[in-house]
Amino acid sequence: MTDIRYWLWFVMAMQERHELKYRIWQEEPDVEILYHMKREDYMAAGFDNEKVLDLLSDKRMDSVERELEFAAQHRVELIAYDDERYPEQLREIPNPPLVLYRRGKHFQDCLELAIAIVGTRKCTDYGRECAFTLARDLAKAGFTIISGMAEGIDGCAHRGALDAQGKTIAVLGNGVNKPYPSIHKDLMVDIMNNGCVVSEFPFDAKPYPEHFPIKNRIVSGLALGAIAVEGGDKSGASITIHHANEQSREMFAVPGNINQATSKLCNRLIARGEAKLVTSADDVVEEFEAVYGHLLHKEIEMQKEQARLLLTEEEKKILALLGDGPRQLEELCQLTGMNVAELGMHMTMLEMKQVIYTMPGKFFGLQK
Repeated sequence: MTDIRYWLWFVMAMQERHELKYRIWQEEPDVEILYHMKREDYMAAGFDNEKVLDLLSDKRMDSVERELEFAAQHRVELIAYDDERYPEQLREIPNPPLVLYRRGKHFQDCLELAIAIVGTRKCTDYGRECAFTLARDLAKAGFTIISGMAEGIDGCAHRGALDAQGKTIAVLGNGVNKPYPSIHKDLMVDIMNNGCVVSEFPFDAKPYPEHFPIKNRIVSGLALGAIAVEGGDKSGASITIHHANEQSREMFAVPGNINQATSKLCNRLIARGEAKLVTSADDVVEEFEAVYGHLLHKEIEMQKEQARLLLTEEEKKILALLGDGPRQLEELCQLTGMNVAELGMHMTMLEMKQVIYTMPGKFFGLQK
């Protein structure tokens, strides 16, 4: 195992030059050899950018030593790519982080059964409820929940896992010594007490916008699969899902309101067959049960109604009306005050969730 100092020297020398960093590393994966190379060696290898040559030719270790001292003070583990503690899943992905900063408890065994839950910051109440419930029930079943600690879906996913006293990991787009957003300061402490926060960015690194697409590959890379709850076509969640697909992870999506912009990503993934439709934790559990059944908490039995259903207030209202027996579409329109298009959308969602069925004459009834 190479001395962590050489790894830190290299990633800190490269700073924000991520593409160049991997190009150099692929040419010479032994960072100790890289450190001992001279300027003319780098030039002979084809690197002619003067700024890059200056950075690589600077062999001072002052900043590296400060980083190591800070890590010791704050009980942060620094894990390089060739370290046996490095998560095996991350070795498989394109451009894996070369150094991980890990703060909190670590659950290497539980990463064998980890799932990412991602979504937009600007989520609906429905999305919040879905993320929290899925994370809670999956944590109860034995999954480690991975997300990005952002506002919205990420925060709800972490809180759901914590509510179940389960394990959760937050991947940050800044240094692990500072919470971002600041309103998640207490949440970050809770996460570290029940898992860890992880970053590839050095201490005091700020949460620059360009960091988030980069860190999203780690969110999916640590997991067996990724669940999209809500997100637009160009959201951060869509980037994570893109990485998950590129990394050959299992893909899941929670269906949403067809009239909501935040539902575009999930509904598109389901419609194209790129993700399995999820209405409960059971849908995810059954996907992994054959291989990872020995890791699932069989003794925890989810309540059937809660596990099957992730219902909006409108859907609950419709089901209450169907509780007395089947009703026609026109009657339901009158009783709910919805127009045919709006009600039809809800009825489609309820059929997808397998809680209602259709009969001749536009009658709808409850599944038993």
